[in-house]
Amino acid sequence: MNNFFFINDMYYIYIYTYGYSKYNIKIDNDVIYLNTYNKKQHNITIKFINIIDNTYCIKNIMIGMYDKSINISDIHCNEISNDNIIDIFPQLYPNFDFAYYCENNKLLNGILYHNNNTFLKYHWYYCGRYNLQIYFKYLLHKYKDIILKIKIPLLRWTENNINTLLFVDDRYDSSFIYLLILFVYSVNITWNITIFTTHENKAFYENDFKRCNLTGKIIIIDKIRNYSKLLRDETFWRSIREENCLLFQYDSFAMGKFDDVFFNYNYIGAKWDHSPTNIKGNYIGNGGTSFRKVRIMESICKKYKNSNRSEDIFFSEKLALDGLHNCTEEIADKFSFENIYNENSIYGHQIYNSIGLDKLDEFIRNKIV
Repeated sequence: MNNFFFINDMYYIYIYTYGYSKYNIKIDNDVIYLNTYNKKQHNITIKFINIIDNTYCIKNIMIGMYDKSINISDIHCNEISNDNIIDIFPQLYPNFDFAYYCENNKLLNGILYHNNNTFLKYHWYYCGRYNLQIYFKYLLHKYKDIILKIKIPLLRWTENNINTLLFVDDRYDSSFIYLLILFVYSVNITWNITIFTTHENKAFYENDFKRCNLTGKIIIIDKIRNYSKLLRDETFWRSIREENCLLFQYDSFAMGKFDDVFFNYNYIGAKWDHSPTNIKGNYIGNGGTSFRKVRIMESICKKYKNSNRSEDIFFSEKLALDGLHNCTEEIADKFSFENIYNENSIYGHQIYNSIGLDKLDEFIRNKIV
């Protein structure tokens, strides 16, 4: 999907390159500025080849990424009329929160665009609403009034509890409180809440605890350079005193009540649509939203070292090798879904991978009402 639009004497082009991430590209005086997710801004000089019928043909754009180059050739960006976009925006997206959009869209330079609502409306209309994770967070915020009214068990962190909700992230954004409510609703007062984050984010998470009348444990870590490496470290699991954990992330979703049958299994995650491990027929183990036996995670990390694999593939494979991966496909479906949609799952991870964007709004609304 390639879009071109013009605001305040500036040209903006949004290009989707197959097989790679999406890039937000701004053109000014024949210089293209590229913002990439979690990467520094790259400046790339390009040349307009020709302009025919409002179609800009750009050739041989070289984009630096991981010390490699992506050759994007013969990209046609058709000009889209600006007429009526500003007028129809309030009807299409009532109460749109521009600050929330900036905060949750790493492709945007918040300082540069935070107060430029005109640009943000165009950016959302042509770009943001097609970004899966950003659209998911937009929907959480859209239904914030419903989520914030959900009655949740008032969890109090105590050493007597043997179960904990687990969240690990060195960032903070305001979508967390919606996820916190949904996941706390899914459990009961026998659960703790444990968050691993950096010192600068501690106060934000504490404030969300306070807003929900909850208490939890926050463990300070350094900036996460490698999430999988952190979770493959036995000392990480040793720092969690509870026996069981329900791990969730910013792209997780909770749709019902935790089923105690899950306590019978060592590791549960959504089914993969392929087998990424070296174990034939092993399709279970997406870790983004997952249930885990903490001490077993610790023992696997202690036994198997020097792995560079994604942490969920690592655990799924090593548990299977040791005869400890006792989860069935039926239980995995009951627990969660990601790429393979399941109507009856209690949890989800990146649910937009199996639910079209045209149906995601209705799906989320139905699940939280």
